[in-house]
Amino acid sequence: PEQNEELKSENYTILRKVEVLQQENFVLRRELEATEDCNKSLVYDLKMEISGLQDSLSKQSKQQQVYVWDNSQLESELKEQNQRLSKQLVEAGKKETQLRREMKSLRDKFYRERGNLDEHFNYIESLKGEISLTLDKKSELEKHI
Repeated sequence: PEQNEELKSENYTILRKVEVLQQENFVLRRELEATEDCNKSLVYDLKMEISGLQDSLSKQSKQQQVYVWDNSQLESELKEQNQRLSKQLVEAGKKETQLRREMKSLRDKFYRERGNLDEHFNYIESLKGEISLTLDKKSELEKHI
């Protein structure tokens, strides 16, 4: 009887742990989805910004072919603008690289967490086996009594 109560208590504790792990898994999946959605949005925005910058550079290049370059002031201003746009393009590339690293890091974290969850489930399965064996032994002992 006391052993039976202990087993019931252990079983209840294990079930609570499983519920907590399932809740943590659910939260982690939601966080991962939210992060991936955010990253996708940021990557899309960066691609659009890069495309806009490339279009701007392309348009500027066409304008340069049309203008006569004898005005040194105009040439100086356009060079400065090109430098700014190039820096912006480099920064956008760096941002994209950083976001890709963060996305990889989040994926790695997700896979680690999933591995931990699998370990917990395996442990739970082994505990279920032990409980089953204990219940079988209990049954046998009760038959002998």
